[in-house]
Amino acid sequence: MKDKETKEPFSPDKGVAFLIQETGLKPEYGVSLYAANGTVDCMKGDHIILAPPYNISKEEIDIIVDTAVKVLDVVFAKVNAA
Repeated sequence: MKDKETKEPFSPDKGVAFLIQETGLKPEYGVSLYAANGTVDCMKGDHIILAPPYNISKEEIDIIVDTAVKVLDVVFAKVNAA
């Protein structure tokens, strides 16, 4: 979200969820983060979905989470700088 205190979401024109998805697919990250938006009022609000298989190991979950955090850090650094 744009502002944690007020819980204001990013504007839909920023395309934050899509940017997260596209960044995750880059070779240096190699993770599929399913993007969606409209969770606040059918227009605003971004989210991603992690959908690992049921037979995933704890180590693999740790890799996915660590990679997702790296992607989010990169994306939010770009979005907040703009």
